[in-house]
Amino acid sequence: MRTNEDNMQKNFSIILIGLILLFGQNSFAATTASQTITATLSRGGGGGGGGGGGTNPTGAIVGIAGGGAAAAGGSSALAFAPLFLAGLTPDGTISAAAPIGCILCPENLLQSAMMHAFCSNDINAIMEKMKCNGKFYIAKNNESIRNGSFDMQEIVLPPELANAQKIRINITMASENYREINGEPELAFGIYKDIAKPDLSKKFETQQFMHHYLMKKYDVPLKITDKSYNCGVQKLSGVLNLNNLNMKNMPLQTVVRFTENGFQRNQLRLNPKVKFYAYLVEFEKIS
Repeated sequence: MRTNEDNMQKNFSIILIGLILLFGQNSFAATTASQTITATLSRGGGGGGGGGGGTNPTGAIVGIAGGGAAAAGGSSALAFAPLFLAGLTPDGTISAAAPIGCILCPENLLQSAMMHAFCSNDINAIMEKMKCNGKFYIAKNNESIRNGSFDMQEIVLPPELANAQKIRINITMASENYREINGEPELAFGIYKDIAKPDLSKKFETQQFMHHYLMKKYDVPLKITDKSYNCGVQKLSGVLNLNNLNMKNMPLQTVVRFTENGFQRNQLRLNPKVKFYAYLVEFEKIS
């Protein structure tokens, strides 16, 4: 009886990954399958901010007044200069920046990310390996992001990983090509802990993400291991010590941000370029 159940779970896992590859940006709910979890994540509410405070459907940058973002940043002085704190904008409907019909989406970017992650061109073999290697995966395909904005997603670790001491995180992101500006990629990926989505969103909206001393306690250190930006490929790796989490039941937050030519204010209005990307995040228990 157990064998039949395992086979059903494995078959469903293969079907789910195939649907992600086939339909691209359409979203599917997170699904558990014995040793492997594969999911596409979609934006909530009005866009990447997911209710993170100040999402504006017109794409305008929103200033933060009052004490919300200032208190989170540890300095009451921040509350008195909202216009000077305009940072990135939570990504929303791309038609706010340009007609969607004028934007060409590249072919399946998730497939490209998977092939680079596993150094193989055989997608069927890759999916079979993902199904039975005892690791946890999050996949996102053909997502759009506008210049001067950021996308946020939540990751809830399954019990198999939540009970670990340390987990290794490997990320492979595929997209259209981009550059490195002052040592930072124009399309950047980050993972954050011990912080709720609305609070993290405010840190990007108010430019606090640029200050390491404000973000250090939330940041999960990731090292870029592949810088093939001219080919639209980026790989990152890091180790998360779950014993150091202050709020173990709080989801991890991923943030992808796009800043062509580096961070500049009003990029969304002055240069509303759109890029498409996909990523594969792999979690592995190491202790």
